[in-house]
Amino acid sequence: MTDAGMRAEIRRMALADPDDVTSEHFPDLGTISAAFAYQWLPARVDWSHPPEYVCVPAPPSPLSSLKASNAIHWWNMAWEAGPERNELLADRLPPKLRAVRRYPNVDFRFVLLEGRSRYPLYLSLYHLLPASTLRRFGLPLLRRGISPAVDFGRADLILPVDFEERLGRAVAYQLWPHLSSGPGRGPAVFSANEPIRLLSHTLDFWLPYLDIVIQKRMRALGPVKYEHDEQRRLIARIQRTAPPGITVSRPLFGGTVWRGETEAREATGELVEVADAHGHLRGILDAVRSNRVEEDFSGRWSWAREDFERKLYQKRARIKVSFIELRDTVPVIGPTSEVDETLMWQDLLGLLEPRERRVVVLLRSGITKAVDIARELGYANHSPVSKALARIRQKAIRYFSEN
Repeated sequence: MTDAGMRAEIRRMALADPDDVTSEHFPDLGTISAAFAYQWLPARVDWSHPPEYVCVPAPPSPLSSLKASNAIHWWNMAWEAGPERNELLADRLPPKLRAVRRYPNVDFRFVLLEGRSRYPLYLSLYHLLPASTLRRFGLPLLRRGISPAVDFGRADLILPVDFEERLGRAVAYQLWPHLSSGPGRGPAVFSANEPIRLLSHTLDFWLPYLDIVIQKRMRALGPVKYEHDEQRRLIARIQRTAPPGITVSRPLFGGTVWRGETEAREATGELVEVADAHGHLRGILDAVRSNRVEEDFSGRWSWAREDFERKLYQKRARIKVSFIELRDTVPVIGPTSEVDETLMWQDLLGLLEPRERRVVVLLRSGITKAVDIARELGYANHSPVSKALARIRQKAIRYFSEN
């Protein structure tokens, strides 16, 4: 098969069927029960610590690569055993990985990297994103993901070269509403190096906490049924000899972790909660917000920047600017008419665009009704004048607050 033919076949096998790309069925993540390989598995009672990921380069020899792939496959499939695998299954690992025995309290996840991307590592994050977000950042819509990654069908061959950068931006886009809320606080108003923006893009920070979300959902399915009475008696005997705090049971059911945008959105909320419980997320966010510097903001004006500058320079909006429509009297600007001095007006007019200046000139000349100003300027209705007054008011507020 030619390279082009192989890529076409991989695309056919890896890309989601268009009929499945609906809000009810996409994104989609599932697990496979370890009961296909193990009669029983041990687990620590109430174990819920983030795993540690170890990326393993594929050996150069195809045979060695196949052996390593199989060993890692069976290791990861028994994820529910947590750190109990470090002694129970270490003999099945390649020699260099058997050092896990030295760390009895660490839950290791091995990821075999056979391609140019780290898609197998970030698979669960990838399959948390809705189709609209994937399209927004130029990422392909892949078929259902299986966690932990067991066989990704060389999907890296159809992923963009800058896959991790795109995925980081996509995950940040999805998480941002949970990290920074309120008007004028979107990611664009902050610089690229602002700490919360950097954290939202950091895939390695979110990955282990999403793993806990997956574990929690899968444990809720419970263990598979006993196949026969002899198996039940075997597991009961093993349980009687198990150390305190260790439970022995049939492997958990496999199944759907989430399917569709609603369930994925709920899992995203759970991810933020777990990141706070295990990674002190809210403490990090509060510390960043309380210690912002000017370099955290982009060049765009925003309420977030305005709040920061007020605190930094101890500024207060001492002047409220409002345009009051009066009949048969002189124009009044705001409640403080003593600021109506020639110098102030010259400075304010210098801030305005030509059409805005004409509005102010007409106001000062005694034409105070928006309808009358619109008529003088040749507009069909008062809407352009009202919008101009709103812009002038904001410019005046900023000018008086700074001077």
